[in-house]
Amino acid sequence: MMRVLHPLNIAMNVKSTVYPKAYLKKGKEKVLESLHPWIFSGAFSGFPACKPGDIVEVVDHGGRFCAWAYLNPTCSIAARILSFHSEEKMEALLSTRLATAWAMRKQVLGASTDAFRWVQAEGDGLPGLVIDVYGDVFVLQISTQGMERLRDPLLHILETQYHPRGIFEKSSSASRKLEGLSERIEWVKKPESLDVLIHENGIRYQVDIERGQKTGFFLDQRDMRQLVHQLSRGLDVINCYAYSGGFSLQALAGGANRVMSVDSSKEACELLEANIALNGPFVGSHETQCHDSMEVLQSHRGSFDLVILDPPAFVKREKDKHQGRKKYLALNRTGIKAIKEGGGYLLTASCSYFMDESVFLHMLMEACKLEGKTARILSTQRTALDHPSSLYHREGAYLKSLLLYVS
Repeated sequence: MMRVLHPLNIAMNVKSTVYPKAYLKKGKEKVLESLHPWIFSGAFSGFPACKPGDIVEVVDHGGRFCAWAYLNPTCSIAARILSFHSEEKMEALLSTRLATAWAMRKQVLGASTDAFRWVQAEGDGLPGLVIDVYGDVFVLQISTQGMERLRDPLLHILETQYHPRGIFEKSSSASRKLEGLSERIEWVKKPESLDVLIHENGIRYQVDIERGQKTGFFLDQRDMRQLVHQLSRGLDVINCYAYSGGFSLQALAGGANRVMSVDSSKEACELLEANIALNGPFVGSHETQCHDSMEVLQSHRGSFDLVILDPPAFVKREKDKHQGRKKYLALNRTGIKAIKEGGGYLLTASCSYFMDESVFLHMLMEACKLEGKTARILSTQRTALDHPSSLYHREGAYLKSLLLYVS
């Protein structure tokens, strides 16, 4: 009798004897040669009798092993691969991958911060799962049926092996809806105090876990914040879409002469002001503008040595690419106009996956040409070191950040 894997087997390290087999069409095993972690539904000749999210053994037309994956036949991406190695034990995979990801973060980040991305989905071999760590509070996001099936063993491992003060789930992505899942935003383990305080490169930040953007903080821009710290001495700086003040505080700590932080959200501005008070006093002055970033830039032509543009995603869907590019172009032209006449710096970013790097670069070239400026690239960054993407899954690389000297 076939014994199908129960999710708790992974947490309890109980051996399961047989997994259902999902057969690929003849010749479709070749699509796996690229080691891409997705298999689309059209590659399968049929699906075994199992629940969406069950782990299966993907086999070729003749029954030979190809990969371990979890399966959701209702989706276009029907299988998300967990391993290409037949000898890998699925029962221990979740615990092992979590431990490996944790050790890597500790190695690359050291004591520079206590806030980091612990699990980056396919980048850590756990598709459908993101976990961010804010001191002793964890925030997790589950976006697929496969990870939803593993939620209980995942929480068991987090509680018994890592002992957080709090666990918050913020599972509300568009991909979750495509997987047939409703959103879940709740405290799994609610701490007595909701105050969450982190440190990064000598600066302290309050993090709003419940109401904050993303999981509470923009961890992926850590390296560019450090670059701003190094660059800002004596400069007049404007930080647009400032949120809780990540770039602003690093500029002030780096010795900026003046920093203007702009965000249209009242809640973000209040959190930003609290973070300024938490870390001050600074040598330079600071001003918060709770207003539209484009309008503030337009009213401060030729005023700044460093303009920081880290907007929300303007391109959230493939069909929005053209309109999104126009928005990025208009924003960056306006940002360039805000740089002092003698020349200055533009730090500009896009977190839109559908805005690929070549399109982003050509947009910046056009912006500079239209404004009659030349520009030199001083630095290019993607995500911080705790946001790895698989070499075989370029879809996982979404953030583009460039530091330009514009004159």
